[in-house]
Amino acid sequence: MGEIKDTGTRRKYTLGILLIVVGAIGFIAFVVFLLKQIGEQSPKIQIVVPGIHEIQIVEPGRYTIFYEYRSVVDGKVFLTGESLPSEIFIALHFKDGFQEVTLLQPSTNNTYSIGGRAGVSLLEFTVEKPGTYVISASYAKGTQVPDVVLAIGQFKIFQVVFGAIAIFFVSLIITISGCLIILVTYLKKRKARES
Repeated sequence: MGEIKDTGTRRKYTLGILLIVVGAIGFIAFVVFLLKQIGEQSPKIQIVVPGIHEIQIVEPGRYTIFYEYRSVVDGKVFLTGESLPSEIFIALHFKDGFQEVTLLQPSTNNTYSIGGRAGVSLLEFTVEKPGTYVISASYAKGTQVPDVVLAIGQFKIFQVVFGAIAIFFVSLIITISGCLIILVTYLKKRKARES
């Protein structure tokens, strides 16, 4: 009977250690997920304006146009100050059919500073179908200002946060469960020895 109890104790210890290891892997996954997702929050599309550019929108949804005051495009560094040097006029339309896309003031003031890039939200828009769009940006006539960078992307910060929180708490619960199994097993074994 004593051998069976020892085997059961060993199994419980093994289970507890296994859960702690799984929990530790979960914490590593949490950090990797967070770093990877934060890195991917920087807008994918960058254009230098004033000018007219074709851009590819790969999925429907809400997008934000950012003024990227710290940027690198095609090897050229842009450091243009946190405020636009002049008022800029931006228009966006679907290439086939010239359907105008409504540009709105952003619902929240989003900023980012990731990997040497930094920007602030200017406008936002929603597209219902992916495809090629044409964006034009210009200053008032006669305004002599430097080229600046506009960046376009989707900010999915809430999805990132909720995903990270879920991974963190699942890892925490698994780790605590492993610790409790080991602790309870140890206390039961010690009590059995004392009695």
